Amino acid sequence: MSKKLLVISVDALMYGDLKKLSALPTFHRIIEDSSIVKQMTTIYPSLTLPAHVAIATGCYPITNGVNHNEATLMPGKDQPWNWHVDIVKVPFFWDEAKKAGYTTASIGWPVNGHAKADYVMPDIWTLDVNEDPTELFAEAGAANIIDTVFNKNKHLMDWNYHPKYDQFVAACAADVVRQYGPDIMFMHVSPVDDFRHKYGTYSKEVDEALAEADREIAGVIEAYEDCGYLETLDIVVLGDHGHLQVEKQFCPNVLLAQEGLMRVDADGRISDWDVFCRSCGLSATVYLKDPSDRQLYDRVYALLKSFAEVPEYGVSEVLTREEGEKRWHVSGEYAFILETDGCTAFGVEAIGNAIIQPDNSDYKLAPSSHGHMPDKGDKPPFIVKGPSFKQGVVLEAAETVDIAPTLAKAYGFSMSKADGRSLDALLK
Repeated sequence: MSKKLLVISVDALMYGDLKKLSALPTFHRIIEDSSIVKQMTTIYPSLTLPAHVAIATGCYPITNGVNHNEATLMPGKDQPWNWHVDIVKVPFFWDEAKKAGYTTASIGWPVNGHAKADYVMPDIWTLDVNEDPTELFAEAGAANIIDTVFNKNKHLMDWNYHPKYDQFVAACAADVVRQYGPDIMFMHVSPVDDFRHKYGTYSKEVDEALAEADREIAGVIEAYEDCGYLETLDIVVLGDHGHLQVEKQFCPNVLLAQEGLMRVDADGRISDWDVFCRSCGLSATVYLKDPSDRQLYDRVYALLKSFAEVPEYGVSEVLTREEGEKRWHVSGEYAFILETDGCTAFGVEAIGNAIIQPDNSDYKLAPSSHGHMPDKGDKPPFIVKGPSFKQGVVLEAAETVDIAPTLAKAYGFSMSKADGRSLDALLK
C-alpha cells in the first residue's frame, strides 16, 4: 500500500507545550519515536493566515503575496478575511502534489477557499452569525463534498466559535479519510490559539485547549487506523506562530488624528486620512494615502520615530518598507512597520486614550497575541513521524518555509517557487 501524509496544524502550538503534549494520549502516540525541530521561525508579521500560506507554499510573504489576515485596510468586525487562494502568487503543496499524481485534501486550512485540492473544506465563515453557511462553503470549494461531509457535520459548527468550529473541521477530516482516502491531507485546528488570546499565553484554559486538540486529532487518526492506513501514514504536527502576553495597547491613530493626519467623527469613525496605522496584533503597518508625497513621508517617519522614544508607547522599532523586505522578506503597500516591545499590542482606535488596557473584543487586542517579529519568544515545533522520516532526530531550529520543501522531497516532487530548503536530516 502506498504511503499517506497527514499534516496537522495546531494553531499557536509552541515548543514550550511539548511536555504537556507528551502527557496527552494522541500527541504522546505521535511524539513517541518521532523526529523534531524545536524552534521554527515563522514569517513576519506572525499572523495565522500569512503563516499558513508560507507553510503550505514554502514561500515568504514577499513571494507569495499574503501579509495580513484581513482583506480590507479599514478595521471592522464584519470585514472579510483573506480566505481564498486567488490572492496567492505561487503554488500550494497540494497543487504540486496533484501534478505528481497524488490525491489531495485541504480541510480547514487557512486561505484554502477555491483551492484546487481534490477535497476542500474551506476555512471560512459568514459575515452574519445567523446566516446559513452552506452556500458559502459550496462556492468556496466544498461543492463536491457538501452532501457527504459538510451536511453530515454541519450541526457541530457554531459559526466560527472555538472549539465547535475545530470539532467540525476534525469530523470533516475524519469523514474525508473514510470516504475518499486521499494520499495527502492538510488540516488545521485552533482551540489553542483561541484560548491563548482569551486567557493568556499560558493558563489552565490553554491546557484544556491542548487536551481538546488531542481529542480532535484522535478522531482523525482513528479514521486512518480504521481504514488500514496507519502503518503507511506519515504524520506531521506543527504550529504556525508564537504568542506573547499583552500588558497594554497602543493606538497610534489617536496621535495621528491629533496631528491632523486623519479626520475622525465623534463616534471614532475615520472619514478621511492622510496616514493610517493598521494593526497586525503585536506589530502594525503604516499607510500613506499618497505614497509619492515625500514631505508627508518624512514628517510621518519622524513622528513614528518619536513614538519609539516614549517607553509607554511600547514601540521597539520603526522599519521602512524596504527594511522589512530585506530583513523579514515581507512587503506591501504600506510605508512603515511598527514593532512591539514584547508586551504591547497595537490598536486601531482613533479617538480617546492612546494607551488602553487589553480586552477580548478583538483577537488582535486580547491578553495574549502575536504578529510580532518571530525572533521574540517561544516558537512553533515541527514534529514528523512515519515511514518517510528518521526516528529520534532533534534539530534546534529551522524556518516554517522549510516545511513544504521537506515534505515535497519525501514524496518525490519539488516546490517550484519555494524560498525554503528541504530539511534532509529528517528524511530517510
